[in-house]
Amino acid sequence: GKKNHRSGPKTEFFNTIVTAMIASFSYVQKHPVPMIVWAVFIAVLTFAALVPLFIGLFLVLPWLGHSTWHLYSMLIVEEA
Repeated sequence: GKKNHRSGPKTEFFNTIVTAMIASFSYVQKHPVPMIVWAVFIAVLTFAALVPLFIGLFLVLPWLGHSTWHLYSMLIVEEA
């Protein structure tokens, strides 16, 4: 028989990414001020990490990724 090419791990991954993007975009529209503050915070921290010959990025990028994941997890709980 024919295989359904619209299912499988790649499709699930794509659907998860699209769902996350929609949730994030929706949250930004509902709460622009805290999201702008977070964006400025990320920009300032990243710039500060670039100053010491990019070495600060080794500390800042994992921390920002971890922090962003926790904030996103809280966003999903809040929206549910």
